[in-house]
Amino acid sequence: MRVVLRGTASIIAALCFLFSLDIRAQSGWEYLNETPERVLGLLDLPDIVQDGCGQAPKRATARVFSMPSDNGSVVGTINWREEGDRSCRMMIERSGGKREQVPTLESGYEIPAAIVFERRGAWFRIRLTAGSGWIRRSDPKDFLPYPEILRDHAHTMQSWDGTLRATPGLTGAVVPLSP
Repeated sequence: MRVVLRGTASIIAALCFLFSLDIRAQSGWEYLNETPERVLGLLDLPDIVQDGCGQAPKRATARVFSMPSDNGSVVGTINWREEGDRSCRMMIERSGGKREQVPTLESGYEIPAAIVFERRGAWFRIRLTAGSGWIRRSDPKDFLPYPEILRDHAHTMQSWDGTLRATPGLTGAVVPLSP
């Protein structure tokens, strides 16, 4: 009887440990439902993300501003956060010290990219957990505009029915897709 109870206790302890880990399948698509803004495209941040999870020799950071100018107030700094084998993600440390995950979508296999709402030259207004901010990027190849990104980087959810709409929501006009 004691052997069975010890075994059960071990299983319960293991399950509690697993449920306490921050291993979540987060698609990023939920961020698109949380704002009425139109997504312009994705912004790769290769100096920060590099090849995604895993040790990298040195990762960069990037400042996020309140306006598309270095003279704007600093909203925070984007960085890459590794937590051993538990998780890795793009984060922003706000000017007040608060850390938040940056909403992303994948631009490649397990490569997170910032969600872009607006572009002004080398400045991109990206989605943050609360609101948005401006980040400057010098390499124009880092920006992947919609709908062009769908041609080369498309991967869809299995549940997608193939319908494309002109505006967000179920009431938007259906846009015909070419073969």
